[in-house]
Amino acid sequence: MEETEVPLLLDLQVGDAKFVFEARTIRRMELLIMTTLKWRLHSITPFNFIDYYLYRLPGNKTVPGTLISRAMELIVSTNRVIDFLDHRPSAIAGAAVLCAVEEVLQRESADYRSAIMASIAVNKERIFSCYDLMQELLIDFCSTPKKSLSAPPQSPVGVLDAAACVSCDSTENTAGSVQFIAKRRRINGPLLCMAEDQRW
Repeated sequence: MEETEVPLLLDLQVGDAKFVFEARTIRRMELLIMTTLKWRLHSITPFNFIDYYLYRLPGNKTVPGTLISRAMELIVSTNRVIDFLDHRPSAIAGAAVLCAVEEVLQRESADYRSAIMASIAVNKERIFSCYDLMQELLIDFCSTPKKSLSAPPQSPVGVLDAAACVSCDSTENTAGSVQFIAKRRRINGPLLCMAEDQRW
């Protein structure tokens, strides 16, 4: 994150005159902290680990672009589900690559999966825990690459189905809300249904 406005020196003063700092002192402390951190101030995300897992695939084949994009889609989808906060970025990236390998490279998925798991040096239990969560919450309800290329939904119910797929909340909530909204639309008309949607 970049600081666009430098705060005034008076805003940094806390307490009595005993804690008054000069701009020179603050600059020196900032440089000391950044030097100690070796100027590594960026956050670590699962995207930092995708290359690590993708290039563990067996053989000298080039990695298909669809595999990379599907792994990235899965990582972005994890932002919608709070349960992924319990997992480290490296585990999320590993699980996303394993899921993408199973979807995109279906025939060779067993070979690739064993090659990836044999060559990594991180805790495999964490990756499998995240992988199971990803299979449960994202894969079954979010769009696969084939579905994402389809035409946009033509009916209001199709729009609701697509929105339910994108939300990736849970099986019961998503399925129940779509059926409930569709039933309300048939009984009470489209205006009441829109009011129901705005309440969520």
